[in-house]
Amino acid sequence: MEPVAKTLCIYILNEVDIDWEKFGLSTCDPEARYLDYDDDLVVKIISATARLSGCRTFNEQLQKLGVEYFKICAQEYGRSLRSVGSNLLEFYSNIDGLHDHIWNSSEFGSRVPPSFRCATEGGKLVVHLYTDRPQMRHYMGGVVLATGVILFSVPDLTVEVSQYNKPSQQIHHAVITLSKTDPTSDCSGIVSPTSSTKTICPSRTTPTGAGALAAMGPAPNGPSLLPEHHSHVSNQPSDSKISVMTFCKTFPFHVIFDRNLQITQLGSALMKMIAPSISTKGLFFGTYFELVRPRVKMDYMSFLSRVNSTFVLSTTQFSRGSEAINEQMELKGQMIHLQESDAILFIGSPSVEKLDEMIGKGIYISDIPIHDATRDVILVGEQSKAQVTGNNIL
Repeated sequence: MEPVAKTLCIYILNEVDIDWEKFGLSTCDPEARYLDYDDDLVVKIISATARLSGCRTFNEQLQKLGVEYFKICAQEYGRSLRSVGSNLLEFYSNIDGLHDHIWNSSEFGSRVPPSFRCATEGGKLVVHLYTDRPQMRHYMGGVVLATGVILFSVPDLTVEVSQYNKPSQQIHHAVITLSKTDPTSDCSGIVSPTSSTKTICPSRTTPTGAGALAAMGPAPNGPSLLPEHHSHVSNQPSDSKISVMTFCKTFPFHVIFDRNLQITQLGSALMKMIAPSISTKGLFFGTYFELVRPRVKMDYMSFLSRVNSTFVLSTTQFSRGSEAINEQMELKGQMIHLQESDAILFIGSPSVEKLDEMIGKGIYISDIPIHDATRDVILVGEQSKAQVTGNNIL
């Protein structure tokens, strides 16, 4: 959700009378919506407004800015944003796909959008934020809070933003925790200045800026923080109704690996290709797969940081029995965090369109499950090829 220029201008103009020339700016134009302000400049301006207003800390001011930013997003793109998910958990589990779609837009320049991963903890929604802009984590806390209040009409929300840690040189990790407050508690205004955890508590009235959503009616799942079905699903692996063998046959192109990227489970099709090499090459994920997309480092935390993005893997040289497979095969799918075993599941399907191409990569129609649309793509392609050949003969 970039950039913040328009929000910053409107917010500052409403908050305090600031001397823009002190920050190297002649004026603040609220319509300069794609102006890219440097993070250090934003921090300086927010620090100045916090000091001049005298009623909020720096982090609280950043969170307030995030809330104001989402109000503008709701006014202009409310219907589109609502289509991303039916509740807050689904929204932040799928917003990365929208980010990937608009990333190449010229208006967003070279900015890398943040990535989100959601989990639940004792009735709380925990949103893991991965970003290359650690100074803006409290700003994103305000955005996440406002999403719940404005987009999904969840009342009495508080947000807590943890200190970030740094799993890699490029990616910073912060944790944003949303929880419901006691509706009888005394919570007025948008910021609680006495809270040691720097929580925000929105007013119980509809926030200004949500008018564009009023005609859309309530959110499909009602004003609850977590979807109703979520609390009724077991998180114990022993309660699963599917065996490992059945899972491997049903999803023949899946891989499960641990924090050290050691493979612990393979789908039936990949097992046929990898098994002959395990005794000599081991079980390291990087030995058999290269990462094509997204462009991140091949390690556990980097995978987690993009867990809601589409992943494309390319195989290295495989063998099937005594026959070497020279052509690389691309697998397109997604990474799923397995909290119960602290592992990651990649589940995907081969990117092939022609029968000859499929055989050259060492796979057969029998390897592709019936539920996978790849079967239809290949068979329709062969049918079209046969029709063209028949027409040429005629």
